Amino acid sequence: MKTVKPDLSQGLLSELQCPGCMEYMLPPIETCMNGHNICSKCKPKLKECPACRKPLLNMRNFALENLTRKIDYPCTNRKFGCKETHSVDFIIDHQVTCVYAPFTCPFLKHNKCAWIDILKNLKNHLLECHSQDVREQNGETNLIINPESKELRGYKVMFAYNEMFYIYIQRRATNYYIAVTYVGKPENASKYGYKISFKKSESIESITVCHVSRSVNEELNKIFESGNCFKLPYDLLKRYVTCDGQLRYKLEIFEVSPVR
Repeated sequence: MKTVKPDLSQGLLSELQCPGCMEYMLPPIETCMNGHNICSKCKPKLKECPACRKPLLNMRNFALENLTRKIDYPCTNRKFGCKETHSVDFIIDHQVTCVYAPFTCPFLKHNKCAWIDILKNLKNHLLECHSQDVREQNGETNLIINPESKELRGYKVMFAYNEMFYIYIQRRATNYYIAVTYVGKPENASKYGYKISFKKSESIESITVCHVSRSVNEELNKIFESGNCFKLPYDLLKRYVTCDGQLRYKLEIFEVSPVR
């Protein structure tokens, strides 16, 4: 682990600045027909060079790529407070787990909340601005689905074991999906599981499903499509609709015991 050095070669870093995203380029570095460089993230999004408007080529700048191995890169989260630098071989691994990585509010799409900051400040924001959709786990938590909504897209935040989890609820065609994702280092997601239970009132009939939580970094559609979540047809769940027309269920997050 290193910290930013005062004598870091700003001249070389300026040559590595992508004209598209203005971040420092990592290999592979490609070029346009005028010799301007472009990073591998920006190139698929562009039809022409942002510096000269000439066509982009399928040609790498190996000389510049070799120079990247002679310097340490500052973290892309430096504007949020990270002062670490790493070699080209380790900077990506650092940025994946950097504690200064910015988080957008999970209610960005649902409530158009434009908040963005580091993870340690997210809980206070959620409690102050979205308390109606935030739960602190104390045993099983009771939640409600509106079964009449054909385009259901629900969203909750749960705090348990001093960790944060996002709960996604969707109805797609004839199926209901519920997924719980862990907010934090991806390798810690498998340390937690969740149990979802539906019970018919005044009856022994019930459904209980358990899954391991997924990382918040995973695409939600892939979680749904892979089956790593709760998925049941509405025709089955509607048996559990209560007399007031609600579909009530209980959710509990638990720690997963290591397999021996």
